[in-house]
Order: sequence, then structure tokens, then C-alpha cells
Amino acid sequence: AKLCVSFQTRYNPATQLAKKIAAEDGGVLRAYASLFWNRDNAYYATGSWRGRMETEGGGVLINQAIHTLDFICCLMGKPVSVIASTSNHCLDKTKYDVEDTADGLVRFENGTTANFYATNSFPGNDNVSVVFYTKNHRVEVQSNKIYLDGYMINDPSLSTVYYGKQVYGNGHECLIAKYYEALENDTPVPIDLEGSQYPLRLLLAVYASNNKETPV
Repeated sequence: AKLCVSFQTRYNPATQLAKKIAAEDGGVLRAYASLFWNRDNAYYATGSWRGRMETEGGGVLINQAIHTLDFICCLMGKPVSVIASTSNHCLDKTKYDVEDTADGLVRFENGTTANFYATNSFPGNDNVSVVFYTKNHRVEVQSNKIYLDGYMINDPSLSTVYYGKQVYGNGHECLIAKYYEALENDTPVPIDLEGSQYPLRLLLAVYASNNKETPV
């Protein structure tokens, strides 16, 4: 069987272009990312598995922001430690034991760092924002838009066609197509278990680090 992990953000055109910009300017020196979405009690009530660590494995981090953590790892490489905290601001604590908010500081093997903040307690759904600095530039990625030193880049690769919610990005189609190609041609899948380990390891370390005063 061929197993492919759906880290579709890697195939968003904006992600691809952002990685190119970073590589051409010597790599990423530092970064921060934020996610402001809404997943209320009604959302968690739609499935008996939702909102419980035992059956969902976590809240905003494992269900939504893992793609943001993956984006950061794609830009900056192997994470080696994280110090973080999680909390539940708005969910019914008598029913749900997962976090709706998390923040942390990640250190990478090459000595760089990234901060992140993710919450499902925002009264709406905004574009995920990833900001990184290279030697000469400040780059911000919002959904399928890129701002280089404050000015939006006009590039034909940055398609505005979405097959789902805009905040999800538009990398699903490309990733699924590449997966079908791998099945048809018996070639390696685009994202295997080995290639998807870093964001998951980072996420689990965040949970282990929760409210501790030392990195994990």
C-alpha cells in the first residue's frame, strides 16, 4: 500500500514561491506565525470523538495549526526543541479537555528560531500568516498572497482559484494529483511518513512542554 500524508500547505503556490525567495537570499533567519480561527462548542459537538485528548489527540494544534507548524519546518528545517503553553479559553471544560489556544518558541538545528500563536477562540476565520526574515527581506505569506518588504508580489503562479475555503489554501489539488501519479506509475508518494515526521514530533513536544519552564 502507498500511504501519503496530507500536508497540502507544502503545495500551495505561495509556499513554493516563499521557499524560493528564502533560498535565493541565503535561507530564513527567524520567523513567526499566527492562526486566528473559530471552532466553538457547536463544532466540537458534531462528533463524539471531537474535543477529547483520548480520541482526537488535541485541539487547535493537531487539527488545524499542524499545517502551520509544517510550513515553518519546511522553511527552517529540523526542529530540536520547543517551549510552549496551551490553554482553553472558550470551550466547555466539562465536555472538552483539548486546547483552543497555543503558543511557543521553536529552536531549529541550524540555530534559528520561530514563534507561533494559534487559537480557535477568535470570532471568525482569518488567513493564516507566516512571516519570515532573510538577510535582505521581510516576507509575509497570507493564504495565497506574498508580501515582500511590504509590497504584494504579482506572480502568475499565485492562483486565486480555491476548491474549498480560502483559509485552507489551494494545495490540495496538486498534492492529490501527485499522489494519483505515484499510484499509477508505482513511484514514491509526494509526502511519506518519514517526510512528515518533523511537524508531528514538534506538535507532540508542544503538548509535553505545556506550561513547563524548560524546553522539550
